[in-house]
Amino acid sequence: MEEDVEVRHSPHVMGVGVLHARHTERKWQIVNSAIGLAVPKDWVGEISYRGEQRVFEEGDVFCSEPGEVHQTSRILRGGEFCALLVDERTWLEHIAEIAPQLTAPRFRNMGGKMSPQLAGKMRATFQVISKQTPPLRVQSSVVDLLASVVVELLGDPRPSRVKSAQTRMLERAREYLHDDDGWVDLETLAREAGLSRFHLLRSFKERYGLPPHAYQVAVRIAKAQRMLRERVPPVDVAAACGFTDQSHFTRHFKQALGVTPGRFSRDLAGK
Repeated sequence: MEEDVEVRHSPHVMGVGVLHARHTERKWQIVNSAIGLAVPKDWVGEISYRGEQRVFEEGDVFCSEPGEVHQTSRILRGGEFCALLVDERTWLEHIAEIAPQLTAPRFRNMGGKMSPQLAGKMRATFQVISKQTPPLRVQSSVVDLLASVVVELLGDPRPSRVKSAQTRMLERAREYLHDDDGWVDLETLAREAGLSRFHLLRSFKERYGLPPHAYQVAVRIAKAQRMLRERVPPVDVAAACGFTDQSHFTRHFKQALGVTPGRFSRDLAGK
């Protein structure tokens, strides 16, 4: 069957949405635009994230943070999954109320088995994120879910580590790809990082999971998602994100998310 990707939100919980993928066999490769909690139904696959790989299946949750790359290494069985997407600002506001002691709330790891309680709250929240659900119900469901996420998935801030010179150089390259509005060339990027072109290509992919050119496109798609969630028209998003034209934008967006920017916007609007 043909892949179907749907995006939903509720006007009563701004910054929170659901991505529902059915019959998907694609190898997802994304720079995350929001906090993500993905839950497989019958989909089974191996995900690569922050240098780790793990197989996720029903009963598991995959946790991701903004700006980080995740990609599907292997598809073991195509199928269905849901993902709760929470904008970082909304996430921090809720966590500050629920657990003020977590000054820099981070996931303990990339995920794993959920308790039955968390799984139930996750399913309930997926179901109520829509325009039809009354405000009190959907707001209560989100807060209740995030309270369980704090207990089960979040940990204390990770200890700072002394960074090597190469790590700092790669981070400079990564930051440049986030900040630059144009389509940077390899020579410029290598010069900004202070590395040779060969060393940059090899080390960047090893550290972040994607070569620089693919990472740059994924960063633009992540920015586009944020703008579309803010109800910016797709034609304006394409220009703001540096795509040469609407068809260029649409092709890359659908390749990344399995849905066109127009469909993404219509799903958010509930039309």
